[in-house]
Amino acid sequence: MAENALAGAIARIEGRFGVHALARGSTSERHRSELVIATKSSLDDVIGGGLIAGEPIAFIGPPSVGKLQLALRATASAQAQGGMAAWIDPTSSFDPIAAQRASVDLERLIVVRARGTHLALATAAALRSEGFRLVVVDVGDRAFGGTNVDDIAPALSAVRGSPAALLVVAGEPGRRVAIPTFLFERVAWERRFDRTVGWSFAVGRAHASDRALFCVTSLEGTSAGIAPTPFVARVVAERTPPGEVRLVDDGRAFLAPLPLDVLPVDVKVHDELRLLGLRTVGEFADLPRGSVFDRFGSAVARAHALARGEYGDMVRASAPPRRIRARRAWDDAIGSREQLVFALRVVVDEISGALARDGFAALRLELRLDREDAGPLRIERTVLPPTREAAALLRSLRWALEERSELGLVTGCALEVPEVEPARGRQIGLFAPDGARAEEAIATARYLRAKLGTGAVLRARVADEAARLPERATEWVEVIA
Repeated sequence: MAENALAGAIARIEGRFGVHALARGSTSERHRSELVIATKSSLDDVIGGGLIAGEPIAFIGPPSVGKLQLALRATASAQAQGGMAAWIDPTSSFDPIAAQRASVDLERLIVVRARGTHLALATAAALRSEGFRLVVVDVGDRAFGGTNVDDIAPALSAVRGSPAALLVVAGEPGRRVAIPTFLFERVAWERRFDRTVGWSFAVGRAHASDRALFCVTSLEGTSAGIAPTPFVARVVAERTPPGEVRLVDDGRAFLAPLPLDVLPVDVKVHDELRLLGLRTVGEFADLPRGSVFDRFGSAVARAHALARGEYGDMVRASAPPRRIRARRAWDDAIGSREQLVFALRVVVDEISGALARDGFAALRLELRLDREDAGPLRIERTVLPPTREAAALLRSLRWALEERSELGLVTGCALEVPEVEPARGRQIGLFAPDGARAEEAIATARYLRAKLGTGAVLRARVADEAARLPERATEWVEVIA
């Protein structure tokens, strides 16, 4: 009974305040530091250090009081912590030049122009993505064509447990939406200083890199290899002790002494190469490429290019059809949504472990709930983007359950992954702080592009800050062409 009571209490707390609301020891301090986004202003002292992931906040005030500037500072801080940012812009008033002056990296900012019912759709999609650290909704001022804060009400349920913080900027508070609000008032700067003071910031850009990074994770730890091509990086990582990173500048020289088994060719080809007296990758690489192609065909010629350190793409395999299942039954029926989400953790962890063992990511989830007072309830959920992380899978199921008004008394469940894809390793620039999130952000942008159409999901670029005409100062490009 005590364990059930504790589980129910934990479920209620996490259901209300997010999945990281409870932790033990120093873990809570680490979670806190990971979730806080500082605005680098005196406001941080008031709101406990900054904006917090999984929680909403609103900046309300008339035009020209600094609320947008503060929002831009928070965006730059979120990017500096290694995250992408989404700016929902229903009034199409986002100023790329002002953002650049506030140290916002425009390459890692996605601007979504959505109005009406699409405003809540875009906000919820960005909050439910793993790709964003901060979601800003610039509602605008009603006097200048802005929308109403109440229009984002359907998206507020997606804030809880989200890896991103929600910042709403508006001229007036909403009537039906209760969001922690900070009011901004106008200050008579002209009477105090007799002039306008502006601040400029250096614009930082991610460094480019022509090297590939590949990581191998095991029970002992993670090893990483860095090399000129993805294939060489993978071989380096597989031969690096756990917990260490190895850098290789000459891929061909590294591969030369290794046995032929490291090359992705058929076993019969290995045997034939040994009959020819070849034992190492270096000996195979020294063969003329034309002779390899004529004798063995294109597949072995591709492996020959890999052996020479010339082929820049990684060998990709086609995933076989696979259905991963997990089941659980409970002696006592569960009638609370929060307790059900907590109970599903065990099932989701089992599914996540099976996906990790096979190197897959879930594309779709099917959940069947056995009920005491009614027939089975079936729920299907598309996973966007595909993932094998337990926290992301559980979050997707929780959102699906919240869309149901009544669940009944649940006595058991069956969770199945009917569609998977190979878990893709991310080839990222070594100094790009958002590399681990860019893929998820682009997947969300692709989803919104399909829903909203052309001209709605954009990325800004400053073409000429000194241009006389505003339309020539900036350029807008589609994130998904």
